[in-house]
Amino acid sequence: MHLGTLTDYMIRKFFRDKLIAPDAEIILERPLISEISLDHIYHKVDDHCSVLVYRDDIGEEETMALYEKGTMWVDHYKNKPWKDIIQDIWLMSALDALYRSGHFPRIKPLEKLEINELEIFFENILEWLQKTFSSAKKVYLNPSLGVKDFVKADADLIIDNCLVDIKTTKHPHKAPNNDVNQLLIYASLCHHHSVKKIQNFPEIKKIAFILPQQLVLWERDLHDFTKNEKENMISKLKDLSEGIVGVLYE
Repeated sequence: MHLGTLTDYMIRKFFRDKLIAPDAEIILERPLISEISLDHIYHKVDDHCSVLVYRDDIGEEETMALYEKGTMWVDHYKNKPWKDIIQDIWLMSALDALYRSGHFPRIKPLEKLEINELEIFFENILEWLQKTFSSAKKVYLNPSLGVKDFVKADADLIIDNCLVDIKTTKHPHKAPNNDVNQLLIYASLCHHHSVKKIQNFPEIKKIAFILPQQLVLWERDLHDFTKNEKENMISKLKDLSEGIVGVLYE
């Protein structure tokens, strides 16, 4: 079960639909990953030419059917109440594999019992999020932090001045240091975007993990992560993109 991806989408939908912080400004930074995946399957080159990408073992007809269903799932995600479309969001979230790994998704629909269990699971998460983030003023959903030519990166959330990653795991104490380092890299990229006037992200003063299965917010202040350290990390990312290997954060 790709529960983690499903939960990421659901939490972002809660914010998108103003169920958590009704007065917050919601910034939609980019298309959904599932939308980008669908564009990998089928896209229009111009008014007279379209491209359908399919594998021989899948076939043109099945590929086109997936594209049409996927387009419907995305539309439902954006426009229907979450309780009505748990199945659709589950199916839609499987499309992310096309973008992230190039794998054509083999999607098994949820059973009725599974949908009922997930509804209870997400109701509990929503209630907790409403208590935790009700006063949020500005929320970026899935902000694209990548910089052309040297790094691709997309975060889960920026809530006010806090960079947030959603970690759906039964064992959060086993989360590797890589996860924290990744957030430090993302904080550095936010700084880089603002300095270079690429996008006007807020100054990141905190990093956090939302742990949905535990209903816990792990949060750390970045007061000692200086401007010079952020810029040094960006320099090392550039070096890495040119094949010069170094330590990102010591």
